Amino acid sequence: METNLPLQISLQPYLLKAYHFKLGLKFISLLNAIPKGNIFLFFIWGKGTWDHRKAHNYKINNPGGIYVLGQQFEIFKFSTNYDELDIIGFELNPIVFQQVFGISTNSIVNEMVCINDKLSLDLVETNNPVSGEVTLANQLKKFENLLWKKIQTKSHITFDDLNQAISIIDFYGGNICIKNLAEMLQMGTRSLERRFHTVLGVTPKTYSKIIQFNNAFRMMVQTNRKIVEIAHEAGYYDQAHFVNHFRKICGMCPSQFWAERNLTHGNGIPKKIRTKNNRVGNTFYYENQLYFY
Repeated sequence: METNLPLQISLQPYLLKAYHFKLGLKFISLLNAIPKGNIFLFFIWGKGTWDHRKAHNYKINNPGGIYVLGQQFEIFKFSTNYDELDIIGFELNPIVFQQVFGISTNSIVNEMVCINDKLSLDLVETNNPVSGEVTLANQLKKFENLLWKKIQTKSHITFDDLNQAISIIDFYGGNICIKNLAEMLQMGTRSLERRFHTVLGVTPKTYSKIIQFNNAFRMMVQTNRKIVEIAHEAGYYDQAHFVNHFRKICGMCPSQFWAERNLTHGNGIPKKIRTKNNRVGNTFYYENQLYFY
């Protein structure tokens, strides 16, 4: 189950999107997070534990709490088999994360890290799933107030020229030469690379590749275009280049991705898949699995 959540106006420069997912046997059994260039903050509670793993089957058993997911180089999968868990997730402006939490973005690249010690949230009320919109609204308000209190302790938060750099990269779907990007910003290439690595934890080239893949993945699940056409449109050298990048991120090639779901790509969106574009991002469902990209 997926629910759109409103954001407090005061938080909107810092938090890009908010959403609620319910994991469990009767709900979503597997939540798949596709790399998209932002940092995610998760508040997880309910009965039991949950697992997360990367494309190459790295698996951890976790209790509830507050977690941050850094810049991703591969797909992350969240699952629970029999329990009922709730997730409130925030998609953070990556530029302000380090300034607000004092955590180096380099230390969380492609990692899921518990930060209960950074946000003193009372976890006494996190042992049971939410029951009804009022309880969910209360949990959201409590978490947003906690974040706003954290932000207010910072005397000065800057967005600077990296916001413009990110906007340009997003506009071109990640298909832009870093030298040209630096010229647009009237910066040296090395200065731009240092700024990216310090603030976002990755280089502008790596960030661009993440955006490029996300753009290609979106085309793959939302259109009936052939893989070779998608690869060309997204700016890959050829189909093989895209397939190799897809395998690196998802742990399989595009044909295997569809075959594992008994689906065939290329003749329109398969009927078993439901796609949705909304304020919490793009999602598609297959049976009881949800892909968030």
